[in-house]
Amino acid sequence: MGGYRGVVYLYEVRATNTFAIATNRLESAVISLALSRDDRLLAAGSITGSIRMWASSAWNTEVARLNGHASGVVALDIHRSGKQLVSGSWDGTLRWWNLMKGTIESRVLLERRGVTSAVKFSPDGTRMASGTLDGNIQLWQTRSEPVLESDLPGHDGRVLCLAFDQNGGTLVSGSWDESVRVWSLAGSRSPLAAFRGKEGRILAVALQPSHKTVCSCTPTEVFLDWIGSTKDFADQVCTKASQNLSERDWDRFVGGVRYEKTCGNLPNGEGVSALTMQRSAVP
Repeated sequence: MGGYRGVVYLYEVRATNTFAIATNRLESAVISLALSRDDRLLAAGSITGSIRMWASSAWNTEVARLNGHASGVVALDIHRSGKQLVSGSWDGTLRWWNLMKGTIESRVLLERRGVTSAVKFSPDGTRMASGTLDGNIQLWQTRSEPVLESDLPGHDGRVLCLAFDQNGGTLVSGSWDESVRVWSLAGSRSPLAAFRGKEGRILAVALQPSHKTVCSCTPTEVFLDWIGSTKDFADQVCTKASQNLSERDWDRFVGGVRYEKTCGNLPNGEGVSALTMQRSAVP
């Protein structure tokens, strides 16, 4: 956890106990953080453009300081190997850092007017996505040196967050335009699904391992959106429900569609719809 006081707090969570195991101070406000997937490396980006790194062998001892950005570092992610880091900045650049022992080198992958505001590696490390102020997403191949694979246009505002599924074949993005988009990376440049009307910029997104539920959050709310088939959704509901919807609830929550018993192995709910009562009143 970081903040404008320039202090980084690293917490260890065990069952019901949460406690800080390290505190590190930067010379300026911390505006981005990244923890490696094996929990061995921690990177912090500052408002002045520097990046600081620590290792699990001694959390309170700095192992690297990366300078290259001309302005605040707002997005960071660490490759699964721990040998590369990618950073996005208010200076409009996307930088690729080689963290090999003894040599720390960086190069600019992307330079645009505005800000590179989101970055994310796929779990297997073979892909990386970046998001920019203009609402576009760049998809990169990262099996060796990064190569731009494609652009994914669609958002009407700054891309704020990105998340891959476990296989790296689906990408979820959240934006300042108050929408969430789900992308198949099999070749199409159009989103599989788009959810709008979140009433606030999207600060974080995540994809359930089953690939069927997207979680997103605004400054005030958390949302779950289903992206699987209607049948799969019904099956999920039937495993958790104790009865079918009543006709009254069907009218309230579904409406416009003739009532049907969704879960064949469960009893009907109590409550007759207004339409049924009207029909029974007709002589």
